[in-house]
Amino acid sequence: MIRNAAIIGLILLTAGSAMAQLVSNNTVKKLHELFQEDWQWGLEQNPEGATMLGDNRYNDRLTDYSFEAIDRRKAHARRMLDRSACEL
Repeated sequence: MIRNAAIIGLILLTAGSAMAQLVSNNTVKKLHELFQEDWQWGLEQNPEGATMLGDNRYNDRLTDYSFEAIDRRKAHARRMLDRSACEL
């Protein structure tokens, strides 16, 4: 009886550990996708920085320092924080 309970406990522990690993891998994947999306957005918003990093896609632009652009960047930062809290 004790042996059966120990075997069942071990099976449940192993299954629980495997499920936690799957959830963890999915969470890590989502987090990396969010980081990548934000990184690409940041390169577009700061073309000079992108050029310094060797990304020449935005060489025809300069960073927009208008009040509207600054507000858009602040709103983007808030959305990223909200998404990281909700999705992860």
